[in-house]
Amino acid sequence: MDGSAPATNPAQITLSSSGATDVLIAVSGTTGGALTVSNFTKTDPTACATEDGTISFNIANVPDGNYTVTYMGGSTTAAVVSGVATLINLAEGTYIDIQLTDANGCTSAAGNSLTLNEPIDFTIAFAPSDQNICTNATATFGSLLQEPLPTFNGTPLTVLRGAVLQAQRTPPTPHLL
Repeated sequence: MDGSAPATNPAQITLSSSGATDVLIAVSGTTGGALTVSNFTKTDPTACATEDGTISFNIANVPDGNYTVTYMGGSTTAAVVSGVATLINLAEGTYIDIQLTDANGCTSAAGNSLTLNEPIDFTIAFAPSDQNICTNATATFGSLLQEPLPTFNGTPLTVLRGAVLQAQRTPPTPHLL
């Protein structure tokens, strides 16, 4: 079950048993159809380190209810209402190959991905990697040292091997006209 249309139902089945006459029984019914997804949308988390982001998408041939949704590296539950699946309480990150599995074990096709982003207050350019900083968050920076440590008048210098930066944003001062 990979998101493709299901096979057609048979028109009749044969019941047979050794020593008995075969019986043909007519069958009718309809298949559910492919789990087709479209129109992926997202709402990013509202603050750093929060898990209030959402992903929504349209899905065909799935009745209302709660279903498992998998993505590379994790899974969650989606509520389907009127053909719209919604994943809630999501953290910042990339959700790759989002797939919904229905009650019959059928899954939607892979290949749909979205990235949720936190609101970053500022970025510090720092080699070897930049750091995105949120208000009231900490970031640790390291330094690359060469050995032996440099000396001054024959005494080794104490070198700061790591530093922690506490980011705080100061509100702008109102200006009266």
